[in-house]
Amino acid sequence: MFWPQLASPWQICLEEAWAAYCVGSLPIGAAITDRERRLLSRGRNRIYDTRDTDGALWGTRVAHAEINALAPLDHRHIDLTECILYITTEPCPMCTGAMRMSSIGEIRYASRDPVAGSVALFEASSFMQRGQCTIVDPEDPTLEAIITALLIEWVLRDQRPKILAILNTWATVNPAAGRLGKELYHSNQLQASRGQTSCPPTSCFGLP
Repeated sequence: MFWPQLASPWQICLEEAWAAYCVGSLPIGAAITDRERRLLSRGRNRIYDTRDTDGALWGTRVAHAEINALAPLDHRHIDLTECILYITTEPCPMCTGAMRMSSIGEIRYASRDPVAGSVALFEASSFMQRGQCTIVDPEDPTLEAIITALLIEWVLRDQRPKILAILNTWATVNPAAGRLGKELYHSNQLQASRGQTSCPPTSCFGLP
């Protein structure tokens, strides 16, 4: 069984990514924990959200999952160098910079992003390197395939030429996820499940 075996922070990230998908924003989710995996904060992409539901940043191109997870934390009383940020998709340049400025101690991302992924920026300058942030690359091929397929399905449904242009790049990095994302788009399974579950329905991805 895929879901029960998934570590709690990744379950939270997928729940947030699914919540974003269900309201039309990019399906990306984040969670911040301490070293014992106790949840401190969570967030999702809200760039295409049309209303405020809980005070998070929304309706702007900077309303990324990582930003919405970092912003609510009380930085005066939490040592972020001892915290872990989990994110479904490799952080973009903006979020990589925000992570460095917040002094987060470790970043774990579940899927590669060949278009905007920018964890390499942690080696780009002496300032970035001084953050001494530990980067953990994707470790679970199944989790990566699910996240990538979900993103590809969203891109196909969005249909804007500028966004569609990145589709082949994602599919090249993970061909199996590319095929699955297209199958999900044509079957309409994910759209039919919107609002019915709190997490992506794993049966749609060929999982129990």
